[in-house]
Amino acid sequence: MRTFVLLGLFALTSCQAQPPATAPEVEAKPATTASPDVSAPPVVEPPPQPTPLPKPPPAGPSAESADYAIHEWGVIRVNDSKLELQSSDFAPPAVMLKPPVNSQPIDRAAPAKPLLFFHPGPSYDFDTAIEVTVSQVGGNLRERWPTPGNGVQPAVAPSFTWSRMRVLAEGCDAQKAPKANDGPCWGLDASLGCEAAGLPQYLGTVPHCLDLDGFRAPVLLYNSVIETEAFFALETRDGELLLRNLRAIEYGWGQVAHEGSLYQFESLAPNAEVVVSSLEKALRTDTELRRDLDWELRQLGLTQDEANSFMKAWERPTLSQPFEWQVIALLSGQQADAISTISAKPAPTKLVRALLMVWGSAP
Repeated sequence: MRTFVLLGLFALTSCQAQPPATAPEVEAKPATTASPDVSAPPVVEPPPQPTPLPKPPPAGPSAESADYAIHEWGVIRVNDSKLELQSSDFAPPAVMLKPPVNSQPIDRAAPAKPLLFFHPGPSYDFDTAIEVTVSQVGGNLRERWPTPGNGVQPAVAPSFTWSRMRVLAEGCDAQKAPKANDGPCWGLDASLGCEAAGLPQYLGTVPHCLDLDGFRAPVLLYNSVIETEAFFALETRDGELLLRNLRAIEYGWGQVAHEGSLYQFESLAPNAEVVVSSLEKALRTDTELRRDLDWELRQLGLTQDEANSFMKAWERPTLSQPFEWQVIALLSGQQADAISTISAKPAPTKLVRALLMVWGSAP
């Protein structure tokens, strides 16, 4: 806070001059009643300075927000008109020990699960209870973990809320993830698998564990399936192969696989189309692709450990040859809200979303 203080120093000197002997003695007047010297300009007193207003407190968490960040990574796999939110190729088959608890059918469902990581800031209060809601746009959530009470999957719905969650100062790993015959895997179609059970295969220790009514988990996990219109198209026009973005969505970095080569773009504007051969030709190697993607994920805000876990989760087959896709492209920030939304109370100071769109199978 900058405070301005006006200091005034007043010196009052009383002086009695000795007149000549022939002049009558003149008594000096008190300074408080002295007449101004008309030969000198009048002394103008400075105007009173306003009292400085108190400086507002620094911007920070309020009752509606708290000093923490949420990081998300995952994959959006698009096959024909089916869109699946995913996070790994590890999905052990679910064991149907009891009838499914889901009361609604899910057409053309498949395993899918982005992960949510939590990072408290320096002023975060570890007693804060957080409520996190994930909502699927135009579809239903299929798998959620941790489940309430670490029990069976709740009924299929477009959204799900984790309540009374606390972020802990200490870290933990995924060793408490369910196994295929545990409650959180019950009620899932055995042919689609239980992706939460695959967490230990690619997720290491995270710096801040999550406590949900006494159950500790390293991350929140969800997945979903959406029946939707196409996102991309590859078509030939005048002998040139065109990549068309069919949505009003802006993508970040991406690559196109065509005839044994990879072509790279830094961004793809909404409803844009580009000539594939005009794009930069990328090296078609596993190492180069993973190196470039790692850098892009960290530029979006993921930590190195989070980027590493993404690479491990998708190393095979998605990030290995032969590539089974035609187009990959990154979605982040508000653009990802076209697929799913994340909200939290109190709100985080930062939300990082890094979703990789994976479209089609290479011919």
